[in-house]
Amino acid sequence: MVVTSEEYERRHESSFPEFKRTVFDGDQGKDYHEKVAKMPDGEAERFLYQGFVRQHHAERIRQWISGKSKGDLGIADRVISEVDQVLKGLHDRFRKDLGLICESHHLDDLDDLANYKLSQPYGSGPQESANLQYCAIVLRTADLLHVTKDRAPTISFRMINPSDPKRTEEWR
Repeated sequence: MVVTSEEYERRHESSFPEFKRTVFDGDQGKDYHEKVAKMPDGEAERFLYQGFVRQHHAERIRQWISGKSKGDLGIADRVISEVDQVLKGLHDRFRKDLGLICESHHLDDLDDLANYKLSQPYGSGPQESANLQYCAIVLRTADLLHVTKDRAPTISFRMINPSDPKRTEEWR
């Protein structure tokens, strides 16, 4: 759930404005709106963008990994470039499946064997295949169980690059 300052500055170029228009709809919308209305303007905007990113983070990472970001879920050029650099040289099929697995922890479709193949080949031998359903289950389980202070990966720290001492301390 990485957001750079550049992405935040360009938030209105994504589908965030639509998110803001509809986020208060529904049964819990009134209470949520009252909470946000009590926040100072800048804080409310950041809070809402955090909600937007949180709601879409699994889909965002799938787009970034597969190389198919449209910018609708945030203009994250630096992050996309970093992800692409880390994954360069990997076959498109592998990147597509990796993106699917990453997105899976927010979906309710792990029983769909058309998506999560029990044996997805990436080469010519059985050692070059993966059980996508198993990978997705392990990711979802790890995500549910991982409730510690070290959740933010180093790559996030590098991209955000906090400059003031307080933010650096909070990251550490």
